[in-house]
Amino acid sequence: MGSSRDPEYDVIIVGSGPAGISTAIHLTQLIPSIKNRVIVLEKETHPRKKICGGGVGAYTDYWLQRLGIKMSIKSTTIQRTRIVLDHDGHVDYCFDVGELRTVIREEFDEALLRTARDLGIKVIENQPVTSFFYRGEAAVVQTPKRNFTTRILVGADGVQSIIRRKLYKNPGQRSPRNTCSTLRFMTRADSLYFSDQREQEAIIDFSCTFRHRIRGYAWSFPVSIGGQACLNTGVGGFSTSQKDGPLLRKILVEFLAARGISLNEGKVEGWPIRWFHPDSIFSADRVLLVGDAAGVDPLWGEGIAFSLGYGHVAANAIVHAFVSEDFSFTTYKDRLVGHEIGQELMNRLQWADKLYRSHNTADVKDILLSLILPRRNG
Repeated sequence: MGSSRDPEYDVIIVGSGPAGISTAIHLTQLIPSIKNRVIVLEKETHPRKKICGGGVGAYTDYWLQRLGIKMSIKSTTIQRTRIVLDHDGHVDYCFDVGELRTVIREEFDEALLRTARDLGIKVIENQPVTSFFYRGEAAVVQTPKRNFTTRILVGADGVQSIIRRKLYKNPGQRSPRNTCSTLRFMTRADSLYFSDQREQEAIIDFSCTFRHRIRGYAWSFPVSIGGQACLNTGVGGFSTSQKDGPLLRKILVEFLAARGISLNEGKVEGWPIRWFHPDSIFSADRVLLVGDAAGVDPLWGEGIAFSLGYGHVAANAIVHAFVSEDFSFTTYKDRLVGHEIGQELMNRLQWADKLYRSHNTADVKDILLSLILPRRNG
């Protein structure tokens, strides 16, 4: 039996999105006896606001299968994906697909949370983490209500991660410039503008961003909200920052105007994305980062599948820490880069560099196929 000075928990996971829940589920699958010593802290209450494109493809399904879970959630199947490259609209690729679909991210995350709770994983909502510090052989996690102690802390708290920010406060630590700005606009798919066929077509348009020398794309995804056919539209720029907001808004206005849509029909929402960069910090003593806190897909900005995959890497690293009694996590980055998720992230980083840095579309078809037909591993 442990002493009164022993940490309350073996693992505390900050954040109940796909990365945090995936880490918890994978960990309890690997060590069933640890279930009562793992806790997830969530700053909000589900269904929580989450601005996202909502695209779910085969790679997400692959990781849900790896988790061994099946969620019941409404989705809209994409019948065709049209990708526009030339600014005159003369060059495009059309893919007839059946695996790509869209979801409402709030519903997806809530369903994932329910699944975790059904498996016996404890999640405390409305418990924002403000910081952490070390005390002996434990990390002390601070919240406005109380402090928690743990042997291992997992930062799954998103692009503006409190845990990540704390790691970069150490002297000499500099973060790579791997965040970008994104805008989203939700609107009803009025029959005046869209035929029944077009309502099931996704559009990814590089032309409107490339002509403004922005590395990114605009999108239009069909989605159903409360039985109403809607469009999840937006624009993301991988070479942008907060100061580029007006330019991104201009691009979005042009993209929507070409489809007969006015911004007066809804609200523009902005959010940042942190994409994967190998020079980032991914761990520290007793601390790991996963999901958006560590960095997601640098090609598409897609986070769901990669966040689910991060959970597998982190859970195995945690198991190794307990077996070896080495909680430094100095090998976590190597584990990540060597893992199938890390390999895919590195591949997409190379593809993004080829596509975005020079605005080169010579090999773009193979790159674009990574969205429609992502590679399966295992």
